[in-house]
Amino acid sequence: MMMKHSNPAMMGGLTGSLSDAILALVSGALETLMTWQTRSDYRADLAELDDRMLSDMGISRQQVENEAHKPFWRA
Repeated sequence: MMMKHSNPAMMGGLTGSLSDAILALVSGALETLMTWQTRSDYRADLAELDDRMLSDMGISRQQVENEAHKPFWRA
């Protein structure tokens, strides 16, 4: 004899959890990609500043070079 679930929550519970997990995974991946792009953009902008601007900010050219050459995934 086959049992049928009469509770709708029991029937869709696994599917809902799976779709929530996939949505969270995709959302996390997109957030990471956006963070990497922003970090890359900031480093490119920093590398374009002239020495006077860097001096005003208290940053040396060597510090800028070190930051600008980091891979985008490194904070």
